[in-house]
Amino acid sequence: MEDNVTIYHTIKGSRRQFKNVNMKVAFNQWHTLRVDFMGNKFKVTLDSKVAIEASEDTFNEPGAIGV
Repeated sequence: MEDNVTIYHTIKGSRRQFKNVNMKVAFNQWHTLRVDFMGNKFKVTLDSKVAIEASEDTFNEPGAIGV
C-alpha cells in the first residue's frame, strides 16, 4: 500500500531500516517476492523485477539470518 520494497535489520529485538526502494506495488493483487543470497550479498525481486541488490556483513556466522 506504500509502493515500496524495504529490508529491515532486527537485532536484539530492535528493528531498523536497512534499504528501501520506491516501486509500484499494485494493491489487492498477488505478487511474487523473492530473496536470493550468496555469501554476504543478496538480491530482492518483486514480480521478477530487481528491487534491491546489496551486501551485508553484520551476520557473519551461519544460522544468524532469518527471512
